[in-house]
Amino acid sequence: MDAPTAKSVNTELDETDVSDGLELPGAIVDEELSVEVIPHGEDEFVCVECFTIRHRSQAEERTKTGVICRDCVLGYA
Repeated sequence: MDAPTAKSVNTELDETDVSDGLELPGAIVDEELSVEVIPHGEDEFVCVECFTIRHRSQAEERTKTGVICRDCVLGYA
């Protein structure tokens, strides 16, 4: 059995290289997205290190700028 030539492989790839309507990463999408923004609850806080919303039981350290979560203090974030 003969190995395929570079030209034949390139031709096969060109023929099968269709996106079939799939979006590529980073592609511009011409659609509006609807997102409901819900503020954090009274028992939650936003970590000033990783900017995630955490339950108040995960508050580890209070600073001048805000609260730091346990994961950031322990170096997990």
